[in-house]
Amino acid sequence: QPKRIKGNDDDDDDDELQSKATMAVVTIVLSIEGDSTKVPTKIRSLFDVTEGLRIIASDVKVGSCLRGAEILWTPEERTETLSRKDVFADYPDLLIV
Repeated sequence: QPKRIKGNDDDDDDDELQSKATMAVVTIVLSIEGDSTKVPTKIRSLFDVTEGLRIIASDVKVGSCLRGAEILWTPEERTETLSRKDVFADYPDLLIV
């Protein structure tokens, strides 16, 4: 069970879960009409991630080509944590940026 910390008053309903440091894996799934969006194929740094997102954001504004989007992340729950070891075990091909 997660540790709980006491709030400022005596009401147990206001207790908050104690936060822990964790890593996160975020997946962005897009459905874009056309094939003009050219994101970097080798993502090796935070700059590459930022540049790829900038290109996507710029392209989807043109002509309403964005048909759908979904953002997935793990861990999903506030009480869950994801360690570096977990990331390497569950996503062996993933590069950490």
